[in-house]
Amino acid sequence: SPIWKGGGVAFGPRKDRNFSMKMNKKERQLALFMTLSDKVANGNLVLLNALEIAAAKTKPFVGMLKKLPVKSTVLIVIPSKNDIVEKSARNVPGVTVIRGNSLNVIDVMNHKSIVMPEQCLDVIEKTYTTGVKEKG
Repeated sequence: SPIWKGGGVAFGPRKDRNFSMKMNKKERQLALFMTLSDKVANGNLVLLNALEIAAAKTKPFVGMLKKLPVKSTVLIVIPSKNDIVEKSARNVPGVTVIRGNSLNVIDVMNHKSIVMPEQCLDVIEKTYTTGVKEKG
């Protein structure tokens, strides 16, 4: 009882409380496109013709990254599952690999640079612009 010495807390915190916030689909898409356009405006988005690595080795991947104009933390966006790129990048600190259909605002904001092949633009457009009507 809360009135006894060493008793419980009256109206104390419960574990069933949910602090998550709901955001509308159009607002999420707008936020993603705004963060991507900010990266483009500041020159932090690198678009490649193709992202191909011969073997799943970290050393050639790091060599490729050094040739690109990227900052300390890099988000690699790939159009579909690519085990070679994912395995090559997982040992490199500050590098995250994500697929184009699961791109989100938090990952875009947490990384200074974004690297993606041109095929990824089609995946992003197809995933995030379907069912959205333009105003006007």
